[in-house]
Amino acid sequence: MSESKATVVTFIHRQVRVVQASIKPSETYPTITFTLRAIYDLNAEKYDQEVAYTVLQWILSPPKPAEVD
Repeated sequence: MSESKATVVTFIHRQVRVVQASIKPSETYPTITFTLRAIYDLNAEKYDQEVAYTVLQWILSPPKPAEVD
């Protein structure tokens, strides 16, 4: 079985966090690898339209997770 990958975008009190996870279920002892890819502040004082678009891009088309050895 090949590697499984997921991108999770969470919205926590004025912040957006982008986390990617991967696992190789065919390994004898599979482990899940989590990688924090970004943290963005989206409060009223720091709101930036470019940041909002970047977060939207992560949601619609996430980049590949880091390779796991």
